[in-house]
Amino acid sequence: FPNDIGYFYNILSQFFYSTFQLMIKTLPTVPSFQLGWFRSTFLMLSAYSVFRMRGQSVPVKSPKVNTILLLRGLTGFLSNALLFYGLRYAPLGEGIVVMEMYPAIAALLSVFLLGEKYTLTQFLYTIFCIAGAALIIKPGFLFPADELTTPDAARYIGLISIFGSAFTVALSVVIVRKQALSKVDTLTGMFYTGFVQMALFPVAMLFQGAKAVTLVEFGKMMVLGVLGMIAQYMFNHSLHFGDASKISLMGYSEMIFGYLLDIVVLGTQPDMFSIIGSIMIFSCVFVQMYDLSKKRK
Repeated sequence: FPNDIGYFYNILSQFFYSTFQLMIKTLPTVPSFQLGWFRSTFLMLSAYSVFRMRGQSVPVKSPKVNTILLLRGLTGFLSNALLFYGLRYAPLGEGIVVMEMYPAIAALLSVFLLGEKYTLTQFLYTIFCIAGAALIIKPGFLFPADELTTPDAARYIGLISIFGSAFTVALSVVIVRKQALSKVDTLTGMFYTGFVQMALFPVAMLFQGAKAVTLVEFGKMMVLGVLGMIAQYMFNHSLHFGDASKISLMGYSEMIFGYLLDIVVLGTQPDMFSIIGSIMIFSCVFVQMYDLSKKRK
């Protein structure tokens, strides 16, 4: 089983990811892809600065490992682009809960791509996550307009975009675990992730545009960069301590932080279906803890 410190790092990363996503909501006038470019550039330069302070050059691995690193950068670009776009339109609490489908997806991908075991408990996680997400997203084929007020198109598109981000994050989890198995240190992974995203986001910005930011907005973007860097480091580092399918399940804790921030800071009031869906998804954390406690006895 994963070393307990792996769980600790992952839960801490979820707290910082929640505050990171809150900062995105406070920058509604800055194009989402511009925020993604700034965040990835900040991440890359931060990692590069640490290498310079250590008197090291950026490690260049074997072609096979470099391919893994570049692929991680690509999945990171897709997950961040979809997340930044989706949070423009979806409520923070609901968006974070939909993002919490990624541990269940990662568990499935880990079976096929890493050869990890897939238990009955993990299967139940997947079912609960899908059902819970359906209650939150409220697709039209399950909730006709005469039974439930149809969510506006922008919110629906936002949540679908975030679901796409959850899938690519799950794929990233598998790739980061592969990096750990290939003895790639956390800082090197962060550098390549930031570098690839920094190169790709300007292409997306050609379609969405960019703007000159105010001093206040720039200050918020700096905070966004710091939060994203800390969250990324702790998340990647946690996967050095055990199976991706087990450690990633701690991602459900982000839902608690997200809903608290959404209600306390932004004043959002989730509806009953969203609350029920959230409880279903979060219950997976307790099932996982119970399952681990039994196996340790």
